[in-house]
Amino acid sequence: MTRYGGIPPYAQGSETSALAALRMRGPAASLRERIYDYIVDRGRYGATRDEIEADLKLRGNTVRPRCRELEEVGRVLKTPNRRKTRSGRDAVVYVAVHATPQIEMGV
Repeated sequence: MTRYGGIPPYAQGSETSALAALRMRGPAASLRERIYDYIVDRGRYGATRDEIEADLKLRGNTVRPRCRELEEVGRVLKTPNRRKTRSGRDAVVYVAVHATPQIEMGV
């Protein structure tokens, strides 16, 4: 993850956010890989952030930035597909980039 210089993104001008990002530097890499592997395993069906949270037992504050980092470096992408979250809201479906040729629309 060279885009962030090895440090997860944080709110500019916020000392607490910057410190939290520094503390996450090591764990963020392994969490990214864990989330990426999960999305890869889901193949063309992909995964929503809510599914990742539930199945990997992670909090949204952990999953959201890792998905964004994976997206920004081109390892995953958002599909046009949506699925319902546990609370009934529509959620974006992510797929691993190597899985994109087989995306099923409307799944």
